[in-house]
Amino acid sequence: MSYVGEVFVKTSGNVIIDPATSALQTTGNASLATIATNIPAKGQATMANSQPCVIASDQSPIAVYETDTIKATYSATANFSAPNLATDVFTITGSASKMVTVTAIYMSATQTTSGTMAVYLVKRSTANTAGTSTARTPTPYDSNDPAATATVLSYTANPTVGTLVGNLQVQHMSAMTAATANSDRLNIQLGSTIAKGIVLRGTSQVLAVNLNGVTYTGNSLYITVEFTEE
Repeated sequence: MSYVGEVFVKTSGNVIIDPATSALQTTGNASLATIATNIPAKGQATMANSQPCVIASDQSPIAVYETDTIKATYSATANFSAPNLATDVFTITGSASKMVTVTAIYMSATQTTSGTMAVYLVKRSTANTAGTSTARTPTPYDSNDPAATATVLSYTANPTVGTLVGNLQVQHMSAMTAATANSDRLNIQLGSTIAKGIVLRGTSQVLAVNLNGVTYTGNSLYITVEFTEE
């Protein structure tokens, strides 16, 4: 054993151990171990275990794909005869638990004498009452979706109509005789990539197919409504 200045040195073969330097090495090893522990593992990790990153200022566009954007979708159909002086003949009323968005209305008709029908699509802020109606059960497009909560009715006797918000559309279509195979089919598409469908919030909001108080003798109506719920 010998002293070199004020540092105690012990020689063992060709190895020199400096106690002061050894302490610093232990601290360094501990720091390296901490760094190694904090380096995330390769592969996908949860957000809590991921490190933030900054995208380059000149980063080219990155494609983003939504994997679950399709809402529960339903349709309900009815084949019936409208009453004389027909007002609201077919309605869909919103839900107490879901937001209902109507995406399409399809309609065709026949009558005793060929002619045209004026078809109004109207929105109401209170539900219809009275009248004679039949509930139409919506069918889900995906059998894994829950039962629809919106209410769909067809009327064979005029209801007392609810409060009118406004006329959304008016269309004319040909209604031929029952023996004629080329009656028009009215296709009303509602909503697009930049426009909403017709949204019904709550059980007081109603979308109605209305025939504007006209009598169509010997009529037979075929109506389908398509809608989503979320």
